Amino acid sequence: MTAGFGLAGAPAGGLSHPVAPSGYREVHRPTSVSASYHGVFERLERLDGKLSRAVPRGRRAGNGPLLPDQTEIKFRPLSPNLKIEQSRQEARQLWDDAADTFDNEPDHGLRDPVVREAWTHLLARSLPAPPASVLDIGCGTGSLSLVLAGLNYDVTGSDLSETMIARAKAKAKAAGYTIPFMAMDAFNPDFSGQQFDVILCRHMLWALSQPALALQRWSKILVPGGRLLLIEGYWHTGAGLQAHQIVEMLPATFASVNVKNLSDQTDLWGGDVTDERYIVIADQSEPGRGSAS
Repeated sequence: MTAGFGLAGAPAGGLSHPVAPSGYREVHRPTSVSASYHGVFERLERLDGKLSRAVPRGRRAGNGPLLPDQTEIKFRPLSPNLKIEQSRQEARQLWDDAADTFDNEPDHGLRDPVVREAWTHLLARSLPAPPASVLDIGCGTGSLSLVLAGLNYDVTGSDLSETMIARAKAKAKAAGYTIPFMAMDAFNPDFSGQQFDVILCRHMLWALSQPALALQRWSKILVPGGRLLLIEGYWHTGAGLQAHQIVEMLPATFASVNVKNLSDQTDLWGGDVTDERYIVIADQSEPGRGSAS
C-alpha cells in the first residue's frame, strides 16, 4: 500500500528506515527483498531526507530498540523551507515508478490462491457484515479492494499514486467489479462527513510523518460506531510501528480495541516471517455510549 506523501507500504521483507537518527540503532537494507525493489529503496532514502527525521524521546537499551515505555516519536522537518507540495509530488512519482513491480510480492499481488484465500479469510472475520461501506486507504494496485468486492462490500479505494490507481481500475474491470478508485493523499482524505463503516489501511500508517493526526482525520469520516482495520508491522529492518504504539495513538473515541498477531500466519505472507506483524481492530463509540475506561 502506498502512503500519503510520506514513505509507502513495505514489501514482504519490510522497508528499511532510510535515516538512522540519533537514538536509533543503525538499520541495514534487507537482503531478502527482490531486486526489483532496490531502486525504490535508494529513492526512499533520498526522499525521506527531504521530508522529516524521526526524533525519539527516550533512549536505547544497548543496541536494541527504544524501551517499550519510551517509544513516543515526534517528527520535525529537516528544513524550515520544506515544500510540502514538492515532497508530495516526489512521493507520487516514486510510487508511480514502482507500480509495474508492486504486485510481485506475494501479499501485494495475491496471485497465489493460497495467499489470496488467507487474506480473504482475515478480512471476512475482521469486518462487520456486508454490504458495509469500506474505504481501502492507500490501496496500491487494489488487490484488497477486489477481495472486499468479492465479499460483497461497498468498497472505495484511494491512493496517492495515479499509476497505482490505474492498475487498480484495470484489475477491477478485468474481474467484473465496479469499484470507485481515486488518487488521493491518505493524510488528507478528501471525503465529506461520516460516510464509511470501515477504513482499512495495510502497511501504510507507519510511513506517514504524523500517524496520530492521520488517525484523527480518518476517525472523522467514519460513521458513529465505525471501525478501523489497521494491518501493520515492525519489521526486522527496524522500520514500522509496534502494535502498542498504534493503540496509544488512537483517538479517545475508539472504545474497543483488539490486537491480533499475524506473524505466525505464513499463508498471508507467502512464507515464514520472523518480525512483528499484526492487525489492530478499533471500534469507534456510538453517540450516548461514551468510551471505555
